[in-house]
Amino acid sequence: MAKCESVLGSWRIEEVRRSFNGIAQETDSLKDVEFLLLECGGVIWSKVTNPELPIVNCTAFQVFEDRVSWNVFRLIRFSAWRGNIIEFVIENLVTSGTRSMDLTLEGWCTLHCIQIRRLDDENGDFPFNFCEALQENLYSDISIPIQSKSLDVHSFFVSEEIRCKLEHKDEKLVNTVLYYLYNESLPADICPSTASQVADFLEVEQILPGLSQLCRGFSKSVNIRSQFTHIVEDLRAAVNQVLTLFGGRVCSPSGQVESVRNKSVGRSVISQPARLAATIKQTSKNVVFVFLKIVQFCVRYEEVKSNLTPMERSIVANFGKSRLFLLLNQLIELMKALKYASVDLSSQARQDLAIYFVEEVEDIATFFTCLGDEFKNLLESIIEHTAVEREILSTQQDHLSGSPSVAENGGCVSSGGGNASSQAESDKNGGFEKSGGGEKYRPKTIKTLRVAMLTKEILSLKRATDQLGYVFYYLKQERDVFSQQPEQDRIRELARQLEQLVDEIPLLVLTLERTSSRLQDEEMLDDCSFLFEFTSQASSVFTVINFIKQNKDIFQPILEILRHNCYQENIEQCLIDLGLVNNTTSTQENHKHDENNDLESPNSHNSSEVLMDLSRKFYDSPNSKQSKLAALGYELFTTKEGSDMVFELYEDAQPPVQFICNNGTVDSENDEENNTQNPLDNDAKLGAKSKESKDNTSESCESNGEAVTEHIAAHRVIVCARCAWFRRALTSGMKEDRERRIVLRDCSPEVFKIFLQFIYSGLYKLDLNTLPVQILVDLLLVADRYEVPVLVDACEDALCASLQEDNAIPLLVLAEQFNTYRLRREGFKFIAARPDLVTPEVIDELPEHLKQEILGLHSWVRPQAFAKKSATDAEEGLLLDSDQESGEPEFNIFS
Repeated sequence: MAKCESVLGSWRIEEVRRSFNGIAQETDSLKDVEFLLLECGGVIWSKVTNPELPIVNCTAFQVFEDRVSWNVFRLIRFSAWRGNIIEFVIENLVTSGTRSMDLTLEGWCTLHCIQIRRLDDENGDFPFNFCEALQENLYSDISIPIQSKSLDVHSFFVSEEIRCKLEHKDEKLVNTVLYYLYNESLPADICPSTASQVADFLEVEQILPGLSQLCRGFSKSVNIRSQFTHIVEDLRAAVNQVLTLFGGRVCSPSGQVESVRNKSVGRSVISQPARLAATIKQTSKNVVFVFLKIVQFCVRYEEVKSNLTPMERSIVANFGKSRLFLLLNQLIELMKALKYASVDLSSQARQDLAIYFVEEVEDIATFFTCLGDEFKNLLESIIEHTAVEREILSTQQDHLSGSPSVAENGGCVSSGGGNASSQAESDKNGGFEKSGGGEKYRPKTIKTLRVAMLTKEILSLKRATDQLGYVFYYLKQERDVFSQQPEQDRIRELARQLEQLVDEIPLLVLTLERTSSRLQDEEMLDDCSFLFEFTSQASSVFTVINFIKQNKDIFQPILEILRHNCYQENIEQCLIDLGLVNNTTSTQENHKHDENNDLESPNSHNSSEVLMDLSRKFYDSPNSKQSKLAALGYELFTTKEGSDMVFELYEDAQPPVQFICNNGTVDSENDEENNTQNPLDNDAKLGAKSKESKDNTSESCESNGEAVTEHIAAHRVIVCARCAWFRRALTSGMKEDRERRIVLRDCSPEVFKIFLQFIYSGLYKLDLNTLPVQILVDLLLVADRYEVPVLVDACEDALCASLQEDNAIPLLVLAEQFNTYRLRREGFKFIAARPDLVTPEVIDELPEHLKQEILGLHSWVRPQAFAKKSATDAEEGLLLDSDQESGEPEFNIFS
């Protein structure tokens, strides 16, 4: 898999250039469709006008590089529509300026895509809530009586209607509703039963539809999580049962040993033919059960993936991947148990086993051959059904295109499909096909993508049918040859096969161990690649299962064989869960009882820790740009309704940070002193109490002889919930708390209003990237002083995007002072790419430690002057060596 950073992000299909014989109605519907390629390997399609298109039903992608001779082709593969992978060639990829690329599927169309948003642009926002106001019970003004106590809340967040309807309700229900009102999310300790109770209550009272939807989604998420966990646990238990039968070691999913290896049990089983026969029969049933559970996992994933985000699909795939390795380890342990059990098997013991199993071998061979024949018939039925579906679509597309494409001999479709003979004939004709039975040939095209994918599906199924036929034909031959031999020869042959099998077990163990190690190390099974492959295989399995559901009579012979030879209650239940067998009343009641038990378990503690991330989105508050609480905070910030405190801003002779872009200087307060002093003593020196202001109008007044620049009204509950510094100042019992007034110096009204807006509403209706660099620098200082780290990070991101030649050095100094490592790193990268920015004047004004770092840049980035000087020298190495040996000072980057 190739690196795909250059294609990540959101793209819009700007232009569709279809092939000369394509269907315009299909290709034109892709214009203006947008798709988002995520780092986890998922893809999201939006603005889709034709949901029947196979490409827009794909949920995973992979970037792949293929080499043909000296040419390297970069491909993007989408997975999967009915198990089929759709592959485009990436052409004309532009990674600078306006990013664009062409995606070409030969014979169908070329998609010219423009990147409308990079993946990095999706970051920068943060979860927004007022949880501190609820947890710390800050300045509550109303209360809700419940049972034997009352809860103090705020009228800003809890309306009178909601307060009245919550009175005297269950405490868990009220706490869940209040948590949502302050966080727009669910509490981390909520259980599914409480979520269902809250949703029922809200639907009856017809309030808070968002919380009701969130609770329903949480219950569904827990149910999905429990189903995947139970599937895997049933699978693991079935394999562990086989291990126990042969005396193998049983481990938990975390790797802890539950039962040690017991070699005597395995030897006892091997030495007793009747017991070994019963053990093999039980093992066969468990193998069928494990196979059905793997199928059930894939089917369930396909059923619920539309309700999952790409990241959640990746979580489920990674969960299956981790259990796949556990299953492989169990298989290795089973082989080891068989090795220890058969290592001392004598010649007489092998003879006894051969005598006992000589008749059983024929029955087993007959069972597999009959099962293989029925599977082959099933695949042939699927091929026939798919061919009919393709024929209908081909007829429809010919009607739309107005040009018949069906040959007279057998109705062969010219859209790259048809039976194997027509495909071979087309290949012999150099990629051209006959048109209407005449002698002329026309270029072969795909026409509609759906027909092309159905053709690909038919060919894949035909190959699978042929391979399955070869295997079972060989098995039939071996069975016939074996049954025709005299009994003594059959016993002798079986004993020889047993001896060979025992000798090959150690080699098989070693091969499995190497395979497991290689799979875990290779890039083919990284998270993105596994998601891609798993999506493709799960789609194929789901397609087959759906066909069987619609044609149960075709599956009936296979079902009868399984019931006759491998009947087990859990196998029957698994077939019922898959929808392959009609449910009975008793099993249906048991199944509903199990589902209810799943919902009653709080937080599904039996679920895997990996799958716990499926419910994480219900515990996280939405980001500020999409937050209703941020919109409420913005309304309070603009209207000042109900404000109960005031900020007094005093005019200062000089701003705290003077940002000068021309000569690269930054004058700042001594940050070390600011960090060591008490912030209340340093920045909140109070004057006489002035009249509280309810609006945000500018005033000019005198207070203790100092000019008050402006009074800004605010709400204590908001600023305390969002800023730890203000919370300490207003809850300390000091003068700020008593007078409900905070005095600020060295901060301009313009900067503080932006700061206060961020406190109230985050990045809602606030774009820091549009602010001047000087404002961003001042805002960074205020955010650092008043301990708002999320604003520091946001300012740092905006400053990184604002790096230019005239401000790179000052911003680097600023980053050094405020320990903004990301801005510091980006500043060094920017300067390293432009070494001519570093002049002697700039170096003299820098701090000593920063000066040494910049001077050391020449060790990995060479300035232009030095590059020209080195180019004229005969040997560059001699110049460097002579400088070192002469004892001269280190090379100066601006010399």
